[in-house]
This record gives sequence, structure tokens and C-alpha cells, in this order.
Amino acid sequence: MKESEFIKKNSVFWRKLKKELKRSGPLTCRDTFPDDYEKVCYQIGLSRQRGYNLELIDSLDSLALRMRQELYRKPSLSLHNLLYQFLVETPRVIRGNFSYVLAALFLFTLPAIATYFILLKQPHLAFVLIDPANIEHIEDMYRDNAPHLGAPADVDSRVMMFGYYIKNNIGIDFSCFAGGILVGIGSIFFLVFNGFFLGTIFGHLENQGLGYNLSLFVVSHAPMELMALVFSGAAGMKMGFSFLIPGPYTRLHSLRKSSLIGVKFLILAAIMTFVAAAIEAYWSSLPHLDMQSRVIFSLSNVLLIGAYVGLLGWKRGPI
Repeated sequence: MKESEFIKKNSVFWRKLKKELKRSGPLTCRDTFPDDYEKVCYQIGLSRQRGYNLELIDSLDSLALRMRQELYRKPSLSLHNLLYQFLVETPRVIRGNFSYVLAALFLFTLPAIATYFILLKQPHLAFVLIDPANIEHIEDMYRDNAPHLGAPADVDSRVMMFGYYIKNNIGIDFSCFAGGILVGIGSIFFLVFNGFFLGTIFGHLENQGLGYNLSLFVVSHAPMELMALVFSGAAGMKMGFSFLIPGPYTRLHSLRKSSLIGVKFLILAAIMTFVAAAIEAYWSSLPHLDMQSRVIFSLSNVLLIGAYVGLLGWKRGPI
């Protein structure tokens, strides 16, 4: 290829990189940035091999050096960078891997819905799917006189509830994420298992006439809590499948790339779990709130999650 053709073919790509490097905000977390750096390094070698103009080679050397500095610089923990990661990069990463989010959502919700309706027709199956002692404990939790359905307003009780909910839900989320180490199969298992468990609980309590009490308590914090589980499972599947099917990269390179994405998912899931635990401890347990108020609050959380994923992070640059 002639030098003029080489320049014409790649000039738009180089201008784009130079423009991005002038903007504020980190670029290393952009999925394609490491690949772009490798491409520029390859073009430098190609230019030297073909004997292109030294001015072109020097220009590409300079571009590669700036990209290397960006790629390997120590991440800043400034408030601006943390906000940039949360408000710009994470929504973009979620949209870029939305197929995994949808897969995780279906793997969780379909077993839950199917099990719920099966339990309505075959109530005895609840004792096959869940230990009878656990079922008795769950029934006690949602009887009309259950303490947490009208929890005392003292601070100590709510703080203890808050801590318990965080510990329980973080454990579930981490299982869905860490299961990805088994080439994604572990994440799939935990998503399906939790779906079956949730469907069994709802179906059994509905059969016992306690379904309204359960819905009244969980409806407010369900969007945050369940989507945190879904995001964790999506991150685990992304990492597992990236190792199993690395595409044009080595398995280690592919796993390294997907782990950067997975960490963003997991941090978001942790934040959502924290928020869900706060809602569960300080809002869901309030006895005077009717179902309508709780449903409205729940829908507002659904809209908030949708707006975060769908509206933020479209424009790169300073925030």
C-alpha cells in the first residue's frame, strides 16, 4: 500500500484519537481503547517496514506515547473521576453489554414466574424445593403479627436490620458474580436458583394467604435489590464467556478486558444493594404506608434505574 493511501485510510482514526486525548476524563476504561493502542503500535511497525516518511512515523510515535501514558497512568481517586466513572462510563458499559443484562434478567425472572404459577397448582412442591423448616420460618416472617412488618422506630433496631440486609444481599450478589469463574455456568446457576427460590416463596405464601403481606413489604425495595442481582449475574457471565470465547484475543487478554467491565457492574450492584437495604430497613417496614404509596415509590425506582442506564453517558467529555 502506498503511503498516501495508508494515510487516507487511517487519518480519520488518528484524528479521533487525538481529539479524545485532548478531552478531560479517563479513556482507559473505554472498551476499545487498549485495542486502539495496539492498532497504532502495529501501524508504527508497518510504517517502518514499508519505509514511510519519518514525519509520519514520528507523528504515530507521539500518538502511541500519549496513549500509553493514558493507558498505564495510575487511576485518580478524585471526586471528579469517581463521578465520571459512575455517571458516564458505567451507564455506557451497561448499554454496551446489554445482551448480558437481558440474559441475566430472563434467567432470573422466567424461573421465578414459572415456579410461582406451578406452586399455585401444586402447593406440595414447595416442601420439595425448600426445606420445611425454612418454609415455617418464612411463614412466621410474614404473618400479620410479624415484628418487621411493623418494626419499632428505635434507631438500634433499624441499624441492625440495615446491616443484616446488606450482609445477606451482598452475599447473593457476589455469588452471582463470582460464579462467572466457572466459564459463566456458576452465574447462570445462581440466577436460576434464586429465581426458583423467589418464585417458590411467593407461590407458597400466596397459597397460605400471606402473599399480600409479602408483597406489601418487598415491593418498595424490589427494583434496586433485584436489578443489583441481575447486574451481578450479567458481570459474571460476561467474564466467564469472555474467557470461554476470547475472539481475536488471548484468553488472558480477553479476561482482563472483561474484568474491567465486570468491576463496574459489581460496584453499581453494591451501590444499589446499599440503597435497597436502606429502603428495606427504613421505609419498607413502616406500618402506616399503604400499598399504593409503596407501588408509586417502587415505580419511581424503576424509572430512576431506567434513566440511569438509558440517558447517562452518551456524551464523552467533562461532566
